[in-house]
Amino acid sequence: MALVEAYTLHQGRAAAECPQVGEQITFIYTVANVGNVSLANVVVDDPIVDPSDIIYQAGDVDGDGLLDVDEVWEFRATYTVLQDDLDLAEISTQSTVEATTPDGTLVSDLSGTDSESDDVITIALCQSLNLSLSKTGVLADANANGYADPGEQVVYTFTVENTSNVTLHNLTVADENATIEGGSLASLASGAVDTGTFRGVHTLTEADVLAGSISNQAEVTGTTQGGELVSDLSDDPDDPTNVDEDADGDGEDITVVLLPQRPAISLSMTGRWVDSDGDGYAQAGEVIEYTFIVSNTGMAELNGVTITGSDGLMVSGGPVDRLVPGIQDHTSFIGHYILTEEDVEGGAVVKSAEVTGMGASGEVVSDLSDDPDNPADIDHDGTGDGDDPTEVDLPVQRVDLVMTKTSEGATVYEGSIFTYRLTVSNVSTSAATGVVLSDELPANISYEDSQAELDGEAITLEPTVNGSSVRWTIGSLAAGSEVVVHFSVQAESPGNVVNTAEVSSDTPDATPEDNSSTDMNEVLAFRIPNVITPNGDGDNDRFEILGMDKFDRNELVIFNRYGDHVYVSEDYDNDWEAIGLIAGTYFYVLESYEEDGTKHEFKGWIQVIKE
Repeated sequence: MALVEAYTLHQGRAAAECPQVGEQITFIYTVANVGNVSLANVVVDDPIVDPSDIIYQAGDVDGDGLLDVDEVWEFRATYTVLQDDLDLAEISTQSTVEATTPDGTLVSDLSGTDSESDDVITIALCQSLNLSLSKTGVLADANANGYADPGEQVVYTFTVENTSNVTLHNLTVADENATIEGGSLASLASGAVDTGTFRGVHTLTEADVLAGSISNQAEVTGTTQGGELVSDLSDDPDDPTNVDEDADGDGEDITVVLLPQRPAISLSMTGRWVDSDGDGYAQAGEVIEYTFIVSNTGMAELNGVTITGSDGLMVSGGPVDRLVPGIQDHTSFIGHYILTEEDVEGGAVVKSAEVTGMGASGEVVSDLSDDPDNPADIDHDGTGDGDDPTEVDLPVQRVDLVMTKTSEGATVYEGSIFTYRLTVSNVSTSAATGVVLSDELPANISYEDSQAELDGEAITLEPTVNGSSVRWTIGSLAAGSEVVVHFSVQAESPGNVVNTAEVSSDTPDATPEDNSSTDMNEVLAFRIPNVITPNGDGDNDRFEILGMDKFDRNELVIFNRYGDHVYVSEDYDNDWEAIGLIAGTYFYVLESYEEDGTKHEFKGWIQVIKE
């Protein structure tokens, strides 16, 4: 018995194309009886085909179910190409046939390519090897300013597609201008797409940002199961050019990420008072000269740079036609300002200027000037650098008023009256004019009256009282003189009392920080004494409870050590003097009621001392 195996590959595609998974192969098994007896139970087996798929086709001429001498039977089976077959680039198989002789002997044969051989059938499968890599990049704007800045990153995402008809292994992505994260991809099936394994990061340099874009290209590499190398240069999917440099059917356009260049400008301004008459003091009509430094602090070229002054500050020079990043202009602009009488009285001139320029894309940028000698560097316009106004101090003759205020540590209870001492001293060598002393009283005290002294002598100084505001107009105060005002206030409600008095004048003050003074005290809510001395001297004769009048009604019971009531009042009026009682210790219960009926109870003892 001889078994010959042949095959037909059903392509369903152009002949030049390589097979794909799912294509079918028809195996043809020809069994010839080359012996001298008929054979029964003829069975063909192929290790890669399901036995049930091997179907008898023809050859039993007499239809007796026996493979008679010289008969040739044909069997056929259909096999579907697997990915593993393509990965191996071949399909190898060898079938067997078995039958039994009339005496029950089992005979068999291995298939061959002809009846005389037992050669294994090998079907070569061509491999279409190709990869496709697309790469996109986006600026990670870390500070969310809308521009690229050195130190920020361009993040690349990669899409790897296996356009081969075989599985590829050990895929890696390399990029000379980016750090690739993700390691390697162990395998990628034919037709599969990977979007999450690889990620690239490029940290921007100043040169990158100044260039306005960053261009680079990555390469993906993998191997077949047989070790053959497959690679592809990346393509920018957003570039429609799709230049196919390696003729692999997909584009290899370099990925270009445009970097928005941040235009920015900075202006510093310094001023110098010019003492025209050389007397050492500023005069109205004299001039302050200003110098400017304009800096391109951005990443884009600036054009048409101009400076404008404020409030009488006149600027000449410019415009600067071109200012490249990192460059400063010291000489194109100059400014001057003419002093007024008000400036001299104020003792200083505070001015700002504004610089404006246009970026390459037409965006206008500006900056308020900064005083380089002021370390505060407050960023008023939100441009990232200081915008402190330039202050030029003017030497002027001044007075020096000093204000002090004290309640002299008085213990204050609700409803009581206490006194403040206000002292205004002119410690300079010049007279002060238009001197005004003012005190804005806090809500829990109210004005009662006041007395005043000038250098120790009583004077008449009537205040102006408007609600909580109290003002004493002193007028002129000679050098070395001092005004003292004693004024009384009533404590209205408990709590902290923070009271500030201020002095002002028409004359500039050398040290305005000492023109105000604050006294801190506290109004105590309630006071029940522990000792009374009812001896008729008018001092501490009665059991006087301070602050009691804040309640609507007060019931008081006083009893001795034996529990006997010695005094009872349903509406106590601070009038108990222990009349008819001996000296000693007594006890009290005070029940105080608010208007809504809320009761507060106080208990304690009181010592009555009589001589």
